[in-house]
Amino acid sequence: MYGNETKLVVMFLTFIRFISFLTQLVQNFFIYVMYITTCKKEKKYA
Repeated sequence: MYGNETKLVVMFLTFIRFISFLTQLVQNFFIYVMYITTCKKEKKYA
């Protein structure tokens, strides 16, 4: 019983870590896209 609970907790923590990693990845991607679009706009006006 205790072993199963520990396994469940470890899986849960791994899942949370994975989710936070994914959100960070998405945030970085959006920042990158915004950076690219602003660069393109500046090049257009320049």
